[in-house]
Amino acid sequence: PAGLALDTRRGLIVTTNAQSNGAAIVPMSARAARPSDIVQSSGPLAHPMGATVDPVTGLVYIAVFSRNLVAVIDPVTRKQVGQIPGLYKASVVAVDAQRRRLYIGNADTKNSRGDDFVAVVDLATKRVIKKITTPQNTRPSVDPATGLVYLTSFKTGEIGVLDPTTLTVTKRIQTKTTPVKLAIDSRRGLGYTSNLFSKSITVVDLRTATVIKTITTVGEPHTPAVDDRTGTVFFTQFQSPDLIVLTARR
Repeated sequence: PAGLALDTRRGLIVTTNAQSNGAAIVPMSARAARPSDIVQSSGPLAHPMGATVDPVTGLVYIAVFSRNLVAVIDPVTRKQVGQIPGLYKASVVAVDAQRRRLYIGNADTKNSRGDDFVAVVDLATKRVIKKITTPQNTRPSVDPATGLVYLTSFKTGEIGVLDPTTLTVTKRIQTKTTPVKLAIDSRRGLGYTSNLFSKSITVVDLRTATVIKTITTVGEPHTPAVDDRTGTVFFTQFQSPDLIVLTARR
């Protein structure tokens, strides 16, 4: 799987697979996906990447890279009920439930347009309200406790800390790695980046905006997700069906 999202309120796991152009919404109690768990989209899920769940509505948002849009999925029927068009190489998505926003990164790895940004979408209207200029191939994550948005660049290794009120970057964290995405444990004030090419996981203290540890992995961690009830962090692996599981205590 490329994308991974947890809906702990409803007991669901969302995964996307960029190679098979598919996605699934699976009960946490299941040991395997059923045919009825496969997402049915109104158009092809061409290279789906990141996924996220709106904790208020339960709707699932999937970035469809090759179609420059985000598909909106009903988690009960597993069917597409809408879409957010007009994006560019949509990569990773993150919901700010309090402010009713969706942040969407773009993965223009070849920098073909020289147009690197994170899009801010109003969830009520499904319209882009701002494009924030970022380093190349930046992916957003939202801390539900503080509302801060973390903009992680796979290209530069930098994490920008975005103020959600002014929509400006106020701090920068240097990981010196290749972070695919930052997963946030808001209860413990920790962040975890999956560093694909570096074969490592970086642990960030979000309260001080500092790196506190880098953990070497055997495989190539791709997408992280945190169960903040337990502090357990799950990482998909690049071109592997296995997960890396990390247990944190604080």
